[in-house]
Amino acid sequence: MLDLYKTLRMVEDEITEMKKRQQTVLSVYQQQTREDVIKNFDKADHTLLEAAEQKVQEINKLKYDNPYLITSAKKISYLSVRRENNENDVTIEIDPIIYPTSFNLKFVFNEFSVGLYSPSMDKGTFSINNITSIRSTDVIQSLEVYDLESYIDLWITHKADDSFITKLRTIQKKITNVDSSAELLLESVLAMSAPMPSRQLIYKCENHDREPTHNHEKTVHPSAVKGLLKHYLKLN
Repeated sequence: MLDLYKTLRMVEDEITEMKKRQQTVLSVYQQQTREDVIKNFDKADHTLLEAAEQKVQEINKLKYDNPYLITSAKKISYLSVRRENNENDVTIEIDPIIYPTSFNLKFVFNEFSVGLYSPSMDKGTFSINNITSIRSTDVIQSLEVYDLESYIDLWITHKADDSFITKLRTIQKKITNVDSSAELLLESVLAMSAPMPSRQLIYKCENHDREPTHNHEKTVHPSAVKGLLKHYLKLN
């Protein structure tokens, strides 16, 4: 279990470091703009700590050794397993933007994850990551191994049974309440729309989240995705 107060202290420390990093950026802005940005920084402090507290409580509800699905505003979802032992396995990051929002606050766990990226309906990217990053706005859903397999089927063939589609609809509603952006729609929309062809080409890469613009040369056969995912998440 994450210690709430220790984690919030980590967030406070990251906010302080982030402000130091932003001084160079602020120096090139006009005075009026710089003052507005500083005001936004002050407002963001409370927002970030509030978002962090809420996310810590959500993370603490996850069962150990159970897989979970992480969905966010990016066109990628992550599957991981909670296995961290203590606070030393967690770091806090705030993306380098001019002023922070809760979307830019990340909890980085020393846990393996697999990312499923959807550049198109018939192509996909299977990403192997050494860490698990959870933004404060991400929605986390615990899964049984059977549900995990159903999710992979949905991602590859765009088909799943009604009970699993209902679960994804529930997640989708949660996300929509956070942000109405169209990019937040999950793979579940595939199951609710017209029939589409299965994915024909799936690329395999490492740490796609850290370097999303790198070239993909390796591929993996769709039939092997389930086995690889269980192998990397140590669910065999």
